[in-house]
Order: sequence, then structure tokens, then C-alpha cells
Amino acid sequence: MRKIVAAGFLIVAATAHAQGGAFAKLEFSGEIRVEVPRNWVYLDDNIKRHLNTGGEAAARLAGITPNPGENVILVAANAFTAFRTPSATLRLSVRRGENPSQSEIREVSKLSKAEMAELLAPVLQETRRVMIGVEGVKEARALGASIATNKGLMCMFFEFETDTVDGIKIGQTYVCPMGDKAVKLSTSYRKSEAAMFRPVVQYVWQSLSAR
Repeated sequence: MRKIVAAGFLIVAATAHAQGGAFAKLEFSGEIRVEVPRNWVYLDDNIKRHLNTGGEAAARLAGITPNPGENVILVAANAFTAFRTPSATLRLSVRRGENPSQSEIREVSKLSKAEMAELLAPVLQETRRVMIGVEGVKEARALGASIATNKGLMCMFFEFETDTVDGIKIGQTYVCPMGDKAVKLSTSYRKSEAAMFRPVVQYVWQSLSAR
């Protein structure tokens, strides 16, 4: 169980498959696949590395030592509307290293609500500490923690509501341990624009697969 709580977040090349519609299919080294909205603004490799460094710095400042292994951000994108700052975000990353297997996560999903809450509580607490250490975040409230399942993955799921200088935002984090690596999908959207963006980030999650 300790490995479950400690699960962290490498894939190198991505291939975009041409297709119609509002979403594009991305594949990373034949291991990770996801569909992402075409009309969002995608960040280049330099910015992704800065985001990665900033995320690790925030964790270390909160007293949390990141898991061993290099974290690689595969996709980072923002969506804009009438606001100066992003109305929605998505980040997909992966970290190589020893992690629980999907079978172990499946066993965790069989726990009672009380047992699961106890198991995931330390992760919620650590995540909140990191969030409130980010500039512009005034408060962070946990909305829930559970095991989430799509067509191909079972992942630890955490949802938060944050009060920021740009308004209230809802954030979701899926941590998907897979034995030799862990895949992490983080999404967020401005609460006042939930009707526009919640279906989008949910579709991205449902499209995520890995092996």
C-alpha cells in the first residue's frame, strides 16, 4: 500500500494522427495515446521544461521530495476565452521507475470508502500543500479522492477547488501507476466556465490509454 501512496509520474517522441473533428490523436513511442483539443494553445518544449522545474520546486518548497526518475511532460496546453489568463489547462506527463501495477490498483479499488479515504489522505494533504505554495493560489479545498476507470486504465483520482487571483478553478489529477512507470494527467478549468470546459477535459481523460 505504501507504494500506492508514493506513486509518481518518459516517453520521448509523439506522433499526431491526422483526422477530422475537434480532437487530434497523439501517440508517444507507441506506449501512451490520448486525444487532445485542436483549438487549444500548445506549449513548446522549453516552456514544458520550465513547467516541470517549477512543479518540482513547488513540491520541494512544500517539504515533499519527488520520486526518483526524470519526469517528462508530454503535452501541455492552455485554452483562452475572454480572460487574460488560461480558462482551462491540461498537462500529460510520465515518470519511469518502480510503481504499483494496474493489478494492485484494481485491488485498491475494492477497498471500502473509509479504507480508501485513509489510504489516499496523505496524497491529498501533500497535493494541497503544493497547491497553496503556488503564487496566486489563496486556498485549495479537496473535493474528493477515488479510483477512476476509463476504457483502459485504473488511476488514482484527486479533485480540488482552488481560490486564485483569477477566480475559482476546479482541478483534476489522474495518477496511473503501471509497474515500470506512472502516467499523470492534470486538467483544470475556471469554475464559471465549467459548462464549456468540463466535457472537454473529461473526454481527454476517457481517451487516455497506456501500456
